[in-house]
Amino acid sequence: MRLTTYQGERQLSDLARRLFEIKGSKAKELTKEAEAALLRANPFLKDLKHVPEGTLLVVPDVPGMSRSEEASGLDLGIAQVAGELRRVREAAQQAMEGGMADLMQQAKTTLDLQKSPELKKLVERDRTIPEQLTKIGTEAKRELEEVKTLSGSHTKSLAQLDKDLNEFLKHVGTD
Repeated sequence: MRLTTYQGERQLSDLARRLFEIKGSKAKELTKEAEAALLRANPFLKDLKHVPEGTLLVVPDVPGMSRSEEASGLDLGIAQVAGELRRVREAAQQAMEGGMADLMQQAKTTLDLQKSPELKKLVERDRTIPEQLTKIGTEAKRELEEVKTLSGSHTKSLAQLDKDLNEFLKHVGTD
């Protein structure tokens, strides 16, 4: 499979001419054929206004048409791309899980500290502290609930990412 990146072309025809050798009396016809192949391989190209520069594009084979020099030099195996995408997804999951675990631990530590004998002795000496501790405890409980909600959202997002990755790999002919 060959890949390239989107460089901000305003028209699909501009992208097709950048990626394929389109010359001669049939240039208009060949451009349309290249555009159709690009859309089949990259359906999100239907609206170029919403495609950020640098987006990875699949450069499909088009029978009877040569790729430009730029597109020809970007030959990557789909298995290699799939492996890298899965590695990045796994790293993202580990980072999210680590961050969530840290946030949960901080909130639990705060709640545990409120039960400590040292703090209870301090409360006996200063009667203004209980009100502040109540606020801190309420905030820590709110943070715990927020982390649980975020964790659920992240789990759903990763599941959607897995689904999208599998669909992409199915679309480009592997996995």
